[in-house]
Amino acid sequence: MKHAPWFWTLLGAALSPHTLMAAALDCSDGRPAPQDLERWRSETAEGLQESSLGSRTVAEQIRSCFGPQVPVCLQRMNDYVNRNDVAPSAQDTPVRSSPQKQPPAELFLNGAANFEYRIPEDIEARAAALGWPSVRYKSRHSGGFDRDTASLLMIYVPGDRVNPPVNFDRWLNFALPEDPESEAGRPTPGSPIPSAQDYAAEENGEVSLPKVFTMVSLDRRQGQQPGQVYFQRFIRNGRGQTAFKPEGNSNPKRCVSCHPNGLRAISPLGFHVRKDETMMDAEAWATVKRINDAMTQAAGQRTVSWREAPVSSGSTQKKTLLNPAAFGPSIGPLVPLNGRSRTPEFISQCAERRRVVDLRDIFNRAPGRGNVYRLSNNPQIDPAKILRYMNCGACHGTASRAPLNSLTGWAQVDYKILVDQSMPLGAHKNPLESTSGDVQDALTADERIALANCLQAEYELEKKEIARWLTPGSCE
Repeated sequence: MKHAPWFWTLLGAALSPHTLMAAALDCSDGRPAPQDLERWRSETAEGLQESSLGSRTVAEQIRSCFGPQVPVCLQRMNDYVNRNDVAPSAQDTPVRSSPQKQPPAELFLNGAANFEYRIPEDIEARAAALGWPSVRYKSRHSGGFDRDTASLLMIYVPGDRVNPPVNFDRWLNFALPEDPESEAGRPTPGSPIPSAQDYAAEENGEVSLPKVFTMVSLDRRQGQQPGQVYFQRFIRNGRGQTAFKPEGNSNPKRCVSCHPNGLRAISPLGFHVRKDETMMDAEAWATVKRINDAMTQAAGQRTVSWREAPVSSGSTQKKTLLNPAAFGPSIGPLVPLNGRSRTPEFISQCAERRRVVDLRDIFNRAPGRGNVYRLSNNPQIDPAKILRYMNCGACHGTASRAPLNSLTGWAQVDYKILVDQSMPLGAHKNPLESTSGDVQDALTADERIALANCLQAEYELEKKEIARWLTPGSCE
């Protein structure tokens, strides 16, 4: 029986593991038979896991053999080995030619240079007159990126409420002057928007005012076209300087660590209320929920796209700015690859691996200084509850939410479980959501720490299972 050349390449690779790692996928005589392709895929996945094969080598083999028509069974492997072959952020559309990165002019004072913005004292009234929801709130960990203040003002700008209407929504986040220390625990910031007199005082060294505002925009989902996300930051340099200027394009990897699904619901002090916290007033709470719900609605309750950059000069191929799904096994999968972690025995080993979890505000700002969580001296932890709530993959990694994986900052997982308690989904109820009017939680404080600990321990095992993750389904 005569075999095609690629068969002998694969057969020789199978007979010698050391030869395997240098073997090529030869498609010169047509596509490999399914069983041979399956063998090559399995052995190549092992080579990638053991680092005896490089991603670039495998990417070139797949491209040479299949071109753009990559078989379904190789799609995950192809995405993985090409995960860093993306457009550089400098190639993305700049502010001047991207309306999605430009704030609505109606909110700002006239007279600034192109793409510079001066914030008026009446910005909240301007937003209200235009029908754009706004809310004052305080960050508990990293929001706002202004190291001097955790007080923020968010304004949501629906695309169908601007003139002329556009197909993208914008969420602007303005840093406000910090409240006095004595009012750090009050959910709603009381400091006014800086005035011209305040900026003059800053120039004289009398005060220090906020220097950052940010904006996330989303092209709304249309049919099968996913929503597309844009990030933009604006900064003010120098004392007394009143104009905020846009920064250059950001590397999406800097954003996805905290924003795995592009948009991220805000979680202020007093919104997802812990039992020791004061809730926001009902009107502010409802506005936060409205703003957060709008993020889900704009995305069409689906995973968003990190977009393709414009084609560069001399190129014919578009490249995405980032493909988060290509970055390895996920945190909290429905069916773990490791085969060990979803047992009561595993929970008993991992539940107390961190007795203290420190999630204090990254700038040591007042509202988040107390985010330190400790297991009790004799923690009572129900393993069945921990096992039930480890399934982050019920939403993340599906069509509705992007995966949590090596791109995700671990502090963000801890934050969702311990600080704002919005995860696991449905376990926590705020006073306005519960029938009793009190905070209700299906997990104790010890069980929340145990859940965070066990997800972390499980993920350390999952990261070692690259070969299994790369080979879902079958090529046969």
